[in-house]
Amino acid sequence: MNVHVKINSAIAPPSGFVLPPGLGQFWRLRWDDEIPPEYAVRESAYNKNGGTPATRITKEGTFVRMDEAHQNWRFHVVWRNCAPPAWVEEYDAASDDKKAKTMLAKKFIAFFDSRLAWTNHGHGSDVRAVYPLGLHLTRADGTPNEGMSQQMLAAAGNVVLQVGLEYVAGHETWIPCKALRPNELLAWDEIRHAPWVLNCATVQRIELEGNGHHRVNRFPQLTTAQGLEFDVPLVLISNNGIITFNKNLLSPIAAGTKVPCAYNPARPFGRALADWN
Repeated sequence: MNVHVKINSAIAPPSGFVLPPGLGQFWRLRWDDEIPPEYAVRESAYNKNGGTPATRITKEGTFVRMDEAHQNWRFHVVWRNCAPPAWVEEYDAASDDKKAKTMLAKKFIAFFDSRLAWTNHGHGSDVRAVYPLGLHLTRADGTPNEGMSQQMLAAAGNVVLQVGLEYVAGHETWIPCKALRPNELLAWDEIRHAPWVLNCATVQRIELEGNGHHRVNRFPQLTTAQGLEFDVPLVLISNNGIITFNKNLLSPIAAGTKVPCAYNPARPFGRALADWN
């Protein structure tokens, strides 16, 4: 499956998007220094390799298989729309046998490597099938390889949407929230107007900012050699459309307000998500 979505890099979406009323309770996934220490990332890891992924664990914590259709959507729709336009142009201009060597492809591979947060423990692009780029499609014995699987995690600073009643289990209070099923392949205009399932991947740093909170940066995969930063998309997925968070990780947000900035210090969302600003 090849899905090619052209984008016009000269035109940014209009600003003015707000969290729509009538969908349910919105929540913000709090940063590390806003939650009880037992739920936070180890502070000793904050400056390891430039920071540590600001992951927010879920009750499920399971891995969700990304089949060929889902991976093609993640790469050709979500990833390319968020990426630097020059990288998209390079990819489109490359011959089929060279596309996996372009920056757009290499950074997609890097984001889903098993050594990072979202596809860790051997579920990533280094060992599993990466269908959009034709990598690792077969095992050594010639049998079809499994596709990459994403763990049910989210990223601190982002918005989620409650879709069920909170409940108590194991002395903890849990909030069921919306995730996309792997076969929910939304058009770009739909997914970029659903920040509760389109997280921006964040990195926790050790530096304290003027507001008393630690620095929270973008993931680096979509930062250019010239230092231009683009938001790195993390789609929340689950097999049943539900992803469940401990209430200790959440702060309520009112509908009708702007999408809160995931980063600290606050900075504008990039070109692809400019209407969140």
